Amino acid sequence: MKEDGHYYEMATEYEEIVSKGFETPKTESYSVNLGEGIRHYRQPVENKKEIRSMVFGGFRRCLYPMQKFDSDSERRFAVICESDPEVEKWFKPTPGQLKIYYNNSNVYHPDFVVETKTTKYICEVKKEKELQDKVVQQKAGAVIQWCQYATKHELQNGGKPWKYVLIPHTDVDENMTILGLASRYILN
Repeated sequence: MKEDGHYYEMATEYEEIVSKGFETPKTESYSVNLGEGIRHYRQPVENKKEIRSMVFGGFRRCLYPMQKFDSDSERRFAVICESDPEVEKWFKPTPGQLKIYYNNSNVYHPDFVVETKTTKYICEVKKEKELQDKVVQQKAGAVIQWCQYATKHELQNGGKPWKYVLIPHTDVDENMTILGLASRYILN
C-alpha cells in the first residue's frame, strides 16, 4: 500500500507453526543494588522512577523467584497475580521466549503470561494514552491471532484457551482479580 509516497506493508494473515509444546523457562540474572537488596513485591515503591533498577522477590505463584518491573503498575499487577485465588502461575516472559511476530519481522514481548484454573492469558499493562497507538494496535492484532491458534492447539490437546488482555495502567489496583480485569479489557 502506498500512502504519502511511502510504502507500507500490512499483514493479512499469519502462518501457524507449532514448533514445540513446551519450552523450559529461561533463567534471568539481575544486578541488585547492595543498599536495596531484593525487595518484597508487596512493598510500595516511593520513587517510581527507580523501579526499573529494583529486583523484586517473595513470590509464591511466579515461575521465577525474582522479577523486574518496568513500572509500578506492573508491580501492582504482580500483586494481583499473587493474591487472586484463581491464578495458578504467572511470569514475565524473557525477550524471545514467546515468538509473536507483528508488522513482518518485529517480535512482540508481552508483559505477563498468567494461567488461571480455566484460562491462559497474555496480559499487557500499557499507559492509557498509548492504548490507541498504531504499533500497540498492530501488536494486539498479532497477539489476538496467536491466541486463536494457541487455543485451537491447546483444546485439541486437553489444554486451556488463551486470551489477550490489554489493560490501562490507571486501572491496575491490588484488590482486583484477573477475571475482573479480563472481563473489562479482553480483546479476543
